[in-house]
Amino acid sequence: MLQTLFPVYSGHGVEKSFPDSLRPVRPMSIMLCNAIMSLAKLVGAHDGSLSTLDPVLIVKRAQRNTGLTNFDDPHDNFFENLRKTVESIESYSKLSSFGRYLIYQTFLVGATSRLRVADYISKNPSILDEKIKSPIIILGMGRTGTTFLHGLLSCDERLRSPGYFEMAYPQFPPLKNGVIDKNSPDFKKASKEIDLWKSVINNLDESHYMETDMPEECVVFLNQNSSSLSLCVYGAYDFLKWYMSKKPTDAFVYHKKFLQYLQSNSDSTRWLLKSPWHMNHIDTIKEFYPDAKFIWTHRDPKEALPSWCSLVTKIFATVTNHIDLKKQGKENLELFSKLVSRAVEQVENLPESDVAHVAFRDIREQPMSIVEDIYRRFDMELTPSLRSKMEQYIEDYGKQATKVGKHKHQLDWFHLTKEDVDQSFSDYLTKYEKYLRR
Repeated sequence: MLQTLFPVYSGHGVEKSFPDSLRPVRPMSIMLCNAIMSLAKLVGAHDGSLSTLDPVLIVKRAQRNTGLTNFDDPHDNFFENLRKTVESIESYSKLSSFGRYLIYQTFLVGATSRLRVADYISKNPSILDEKIKSPIIILGMGRTGTTFLHGLLSCDERLRSPGYFEMAYPQFPPLKNGVIDKNSPDFKKASKEIDLWKSVINNLDESHYMETDMPEECVVFLNQNSSSLSLCVYGAYDFLKWYMSKKPTDAFVYHKKFLQYLQSNSDSTRWLLKSPWHMNHIDTIKEFYPDAKFIWTHRDPKEALPSWCSLVTKIFATVTNHIDLKKQGKENLELFSKLVSRAVEQVENLPESDVAHVAFRDIREQPMSIVEDIYRRFDMELTPSLRSKMEQYIEDYGKQATKVGKHKHQLDWFHLTKEDVDQSFSDYLTKYEKYLRR
């Protein structure tokens, strides 16, 4: 019971040595929520139904809330993914009462959104005639400059980057060209959700700055297929290993339908997408989008990995009172070394003209040169007005980064050494050494 109020952390010596920058924020409201729900369950006044992670009950609740039953999932991939995700989380994570409720709500929103998207497409079948033409997909390890580059390239109005709001809370009809009504009830709900995350995650903005109307990763709507890299923040590592071992056809069936749905109320669109998860799926992406182009951001894993582990652990700390930093390091080292290894193998099958390689150091030091290289490679026009807009974005981003402060992280927090990382990424370090030099 006391652990509900006073978190216990392990894996980094004694508790007092747990890095301050990783410690979760514990507002009194959340501590009371954990304490009350745990006490209620202890005395038999609460059977856990308010925060169950039973996939059957989550699906039934979503169907009851919407009055819909069709998930557009003839092979039950969504339910199988959800079931295995829950099993994986329960195996790895000792969830707090608040954490259990938060994950339950995440899964419920995802299931609800999927039902509504499926219903809208069934009533508007011409959506499936939409052509997804030559999408540009940013991939690379987390913490390699993908968010900055995504935002920078999104300055080009000829490119369409899906925003957090329209992915997490699909609108019907979809937003016209992605333009948001910030007075809508759903936008306000999504904004409160972002505010909640920022209130419970230790200095989230310094790790990953996000707003409701900003471009975000495909993982947001892939949560509606329960096949998203973001599930690692809840400890679903066994699920992600299982999913990486299979062909992700179900994910990209949904991925394409969701983009078609968004595009159905937009003018001529070329999509700009991003996710580290796509490193595992390059071959499958090419099957669904044969003319896709890729931008691969590179950073020394000895720098990128501890930064990623720090971010993931901060988020994980919101749903559990028990964190083993050694396990966090081990699982994420294994996860990303496999993702990068898959990318190395699959990029070999692509024409050079389909891939732009970008060094993290150049993203930081000469971003406009990077943009020029990308536009030349993909035969895109960089107009003077667009250049000016991008330069303003760079200036504004720098001011925001200065305001929120530097993200703190160290390899040894997660019981990893430079030798561990070099060994796990040896092939990648050899092949892309020129992009990894400081």
